[in-house]
Amino acid sequence: MDNNYISQQNQEKLEAVANFIRELRIQNGLSQQELGDMEGVDLNRRSIGNAESGKNFTVMTLIKIVEGLGINIFDSVD
Repeated sequence: MDNNYISQQNQEKLEAVANFIRELRIQNGLSQQELGDMEGVDLNRRSIGNAESGKNFTVMTLIKIVEGLGINIFDSVD
């Protein structure tokens, strides 16, 4: 990952999120394309790949991916 504009601590957090997304997708037996094609996710494979490598992804992309993988992040926010 090449995110020179963020601190080392934040880089580590970004890598942890990226790894979490990838591992959860694999545990669910989904390819990047299959995850992206899921109802409610509707993302292309490149967007999934960017998130899994910690590159250029938005919070909305993150929300779509984790909800597609069965996690409602708003349960923890409320």
